[in-house]
Amino acid sequence: MKNILALIICFTLIGCTQNNVRKIDTTEVVPESSTIPSSDNATATKSNRHKIPPIGFEWVTHAGVVLPRPIKWHEHMDGYTYSTSIESVPEEGVFQTGATIQVIRDVQSKYGIPASVYAIEYISHIDNKTENTKLHSRFRKTITAKIFTYRYRNSPSVAEPAIIHTYIVASDVSSYVAIVTFESHETTWNKYWNGQGKIMLSNMSFTPY
Repeated sequence: MKNILALIICFTLIGCTQNNVRKIDTTEVVPESSTIPSSDNATATKSNRHKIPPIGFEWVTHAGVVLPRPIKWHEHMDGYTYSTSIESVPEEGVFQTGATIQVIRDVQSKYGIPASVYAIEYISHIDNKTENTKLHSRFRKTITAKIFTYRYRNSPSVAEPAIIHTYIVASDVSSYVAIVTFESHETTWNKYWNGQGKIMLSNMSFTPY
């Protein structure tokens, strides 16, 4: 609980930025819309599919989250988690550079906590692992949601260090959480974040489904 309270204070009052030895691009992107999708919400965001995607990308929708996917990247479904990546997960087992989308509905009834608390506990779980080092975090509110941005360096003993950018939209009213991540090896982060990650997340939106 102390860790969760510390994170709440950190996100709410100041955000948090931690410098790393390597020059990692920590610039943040703001998606086009973080309106929470709801079947009874007449003002929900329209799908970006009505717009022309960035050059070299095509629109993909998973559980109401819409973002542009690099055309040549692979796609994979693992349970309720969608991923798109340079590597083929079925062939290689994992990916090194790519994005994932997870959507959780009815959070209160499933887990007994508000969606925003679920988001904070999700981040706390990441933050508590010794192999992870926080690089940047931010909290902001919209009319319909609380939005958490959390970027960290993951340095496991058995693999190359990776940079992982996590974007979480949580609505206590709709009891909804969307978790979108983009990651790449530390050595290639700047290249793929600037070339693909920023484009994907800055053009992301949410639509009813």
